[in-house]
Amino acid sequence: MQASGVSTDETAPRPRAVRRMTWLQLYRSDVGRYRQYRPGASLLNLLVAHQGLWALLEHRIASGVHNAALPPVIKRPCLYALEIWQKAVEILTGISISREAFIGPGCYMGPQHIFIGKDAIIGAHCTILNGATIAESGRGTQRGTPRLGDRVVIGAKAVVIGKLSVADDAVVGPNSLVIYDVSASSVMMGVPAKCFSQAGSRDMIPPQTEYPSSGDRRTNVMRTPMQASGGSIDETAPRPRADRRRDMTWMQRYRSDIGRYRQYRPGASLLNLLFTNQGLWALLEHRIASGVYNAALPPVIKRPCLYVLEIWQKAIEVLTGISISCEACIGPGLYLGRRHIFISKDAIVGTHCSIGHGVTIAESGRGTQRGTPRIGDRVLILANAVLVGKLLVGDDAVIVPNSLVIYDVSEASVMMGVPAKCFRGSRDMFVHRLPGYPEGREPGAPDDMLPSPGTGAEPPV
Repeated sequence: MQASGVSTDETAPRPRAVRRMTWLQLYRSDVGRYRQYRPGASLLNLLVAHQGLWALLEHRIASGVHNAALPPVIKRPCLYALEIWQKAVEILTGISISREAFIGPGCYMGPQHIFIGKDAIIGAHCTILNGATIAESGRGTQRGTPRLGDRVVIGAKAVVIGKLSVADDAVVGPNSLVIYDVSASSVMMGVPAKCFSQAGSRDMIPPQTEYPSSGDRRTNVMRTPMQASGGSIDETAPRPRADRRRDMTWMQRYRSDIGRYRQYRPGASLLNLLFTNQGLWALLEHRIASGVYNAALPPVIKRPCLYVLEIWQKAIEVLTGISISCEACIGPGLYLGRRHIFISKDAIVGTHCSIGHGVTIAESGRGTQRGTPRIGDRVLILANAVLVGKLLVGDDAVIVPNSLVIYDVSEASVMMGVPAKCFRGSRDMFVHRLPGYPEGREPGAPDDMLPSPGTGAEPPV
């Protein structure tokens, strides 16, 4: 903080979250926030489908007991029991929220792997996505925890640490590191994060309740990623080949997935492959759920099947951290890493792609530019990369670990950075050279992740 010439004013007013609300009122506000993204869903459906609500329920009760003026003989046993509950939630979801943290009403949390340290302050109607960390850091008098204003959006795998303030309507991009104060309506990206624009978060969060009358401080309108790159997505253009293979049954697609895994473990039995590769567990559930979702079945049959499959999906998420929407279209021959992968609805992934652990492929954007990525064939997405928004990734592209992709990616490109830019080095730094390329393919853009049978090479995920 001293290095940046900015300091946190301890006398400044805290975020406008309402401390006089009961834990039940706060939790109802959280549920209302989730209901905006699933209108018409029942309360039971919301509670089953969103791990963020599991963690928020435990936190609201634990925080209420922690702040209540109860006799020690009652308070201590309650806090011990709540701590056991908290650990159970951590094991099931990877979400850890200290009871000493203060979270305002209307919070939306991603389903997995979020850490919020003690004494952190989070304002009203904030959004905290998968893998985000809000924690204590610093030295001496500069040690402390972040204080977030209202309607702040923390992107996937972003880290906000230290004695700093994030003002209202700010956005922290995925895979970014925030160590300095953030002004109102700023969009921050990079490591360390720098101001990308002054577009803010107001039109990223649905207009659910009245906003505090703080005025609209935005001084500029951010161009969408596609406009900034000088391009646009042609909705009439052919979609990736994964979307055109509707004639394949779910069983044919799953057999193709198994065949892809078998290439890296020649001689392994089917039982051994299914037991040792969590990616195949998640793909089996997704293939069946996607088949049922797209099938022309009577509602009296389809709805119960989808409810059962949703429970199965949640069990897979708890066991592996892998979440794949049944509304995503995934081509045959996919290789998934073992843990912590998120693929949102309407995403399109081409044939013979590789997705490493910790990868996020999700919806983002504003207005008509809001959408999900469309990924071509033979694309390699390495560990902890994030792809968000209405963008296209060309065939044979490589996304380097910990990168953030918000623009279109051309064929056979290697993308690196936050936000990602084309890397001018060799693909061989990230892609294995394996024998058995199809005849006639260019050496720079072959089926790099598809070995000939019997090579036994592991993919670089």
